[in-house]
Amino acid sequence: KGGASMDTAVGYPALLRGFRLALTVECLKPHTVDNCVRDVERFDEQCAVSSHAAGLPRVRALVR
Repeated sequence: KGGASMDTAVGYPALLRGFRLALTVECLKPHTVDNCVRDVERFDEQCAVSSHAAGLPRVRALVR
């Protein structure tokens, strides 16, 4: 039981890699996968601006 589970993302970069992999496994076209990942990254940036203004943590700070 000591090792990390294969379905456990550790940190924000791992979460994005897992998201990209999940979309790839679903047989989405590479261009579609890239667009989806880019949209998630942009969403995080928008949340960062809004969160900072409201004094809240960024989305990536909540992923551990």
